[in-house]
Amino acid sequence: MSIEKQIPRADEAERAVIGSILIGQNVDDCDIAPEDFYDPGHACLMSLFRRLQAAGEKIDPVLVVGKLRESGKFDFVGGSVGLKRLGEGTPYSANLRHYAQQVREAAIKRRVIYAADEISRAGFESETASEAVERAERTVFELAEHGTSDREPRPASDFINSTLEELDARIRGDATTLSTGLVDLDQHSGGMNAGELIILAGRTAMGKTALAVNIAANVADSGKPVLFCSLEMSAVEIGARLISAAAEVDGAKIQAGKLSESQRSRIVKSAKQIAGAPLTIDDAPARTVSAIASIARRHKRRNGLELLVVDYLQLVSSEGRRESRVVEVGEITRRLKALSGELRVPVLVLSQLNRATESNQGRRPMLSNLRESGSIEQDANQVWFCHRAGYYDDSKPGSDAEIIVAKRRSGPPGVANVHWDGRYTRFRNRALKRQQEAAAFRDADGATFHDFSNSFS
Repeated sequence: MSIEKQIPRADEAERAVIGSILIGQNVDDCDIAPEDFYDPGHACLMSLFRRLQAAGEKIDPVLVVGKLRESGKFDFVGGSVGLKRLGEGTPYSANLRHYAQQVREAAIKRRVIYAADEISRAGFESETASEAVERAERTVFELAEHGTSDREPRPASDFINSTLEELDARIRGDATTLSTGLVDLDQHSGGMNAGELIILAGRTAMGKTALAVNIAANVADSGKPVLFCSLEMSAVEIGARLISAAAEVDGAKIQAGKLSESQRSRIVKSAKQIAGAPLTIDDAPARTVSAIASIARRHKRRNGLELLVVDYLQLVSSEGRRESRVVEVGEITRRLKALSGELRVPVLVLSQLNRATESNQGRRPMLSNLRESGSIEQDANQVWFCHRAGYYDDSKPGSDAEIIVAKRRSGPPGVANVHWDGRYTRFRNRALKRQQEAAAFRDADGATFHDFSNSFS
């Protein structure tokens, strides 16, 4: 038996679907597309039926024959004999939905076979092994995510109700939008939403990695899985920052190992709480965008995924040679943007700023200061800048910091005012609520400790 004969197909069901529509059944009663048909003649007829339906014309054999003759497709679909057999050979037109389901299932099986062929070609055609693996995983992921989609359009009553439910969830404080843990930043940015590419940029020592770690810890602490791809810092270094912030122990003391008994106790307690959060760190120093995509897909499939963080953009590479770094970065941001939509999670990507920032008034960053900028600004849903004026000007409080929301597609830009605590490499809300302060307790050496669940509030 040839491979062609083994291809999944539902010939009888295809003829029954076309015949049912020809003798009066509504084309809208079967949720299948022309490409779901194996027979090209049947696919041609379904495409014609859809066009006639869209034009508000009633589908009948006379009209169909006329349209086929006009387009030169009459003989392609079998001519008069073929159309007559389709109409007369329909067993029970009332079972149109059942026939359509058979056609759809055969089409999905064929897509599995075609996906296997695509994976095979990826092995032959890809420049690198990582690119081949990434193409294969993307093919399988798309098949699993969309292969059984019923493609039903959503009526207004459905999506309006869903919209109201989302708004109500926001009011209750349990919306699917991820909170950064910084109230002012959430207000100006709208939080982090599925499918968004968010660029967090800043000059060296502004604290962009610290902010990303704070945000990742806050999301993970709420029970939502986070994958942090760190191309610069090791997992141990990030772990030290997490512990310093959660236990409120000076990071320099942790690094030096000069700790009191009470500080050690707080560190142990905080470490246990952090270990229980769904935060995963990938600290391979050299990752391609394909490798990051593969890791993220596997993580979502195995553990779930609500937030992907990449630190940082300029250390990510693409496969193969590109004419310039600007072109390469453009390809990387486009693929990360596509990945955010594919996985339906926000992707927070850190980025450097160019030296031109130093000549700006007050050294405040602007969109034009994004290093290898054009495509970064274009692809991002949001762009945030981390800025601490006190770093440059001793006359300004070193604890004051700004998160500048320079771009936001769903709203106006703005500036979030936050507090920077360099001892713990932590950003926090400038005004802590009295309830949070009351929740803190003092241990023997007088240091204040907050439970990990509130440590980034």
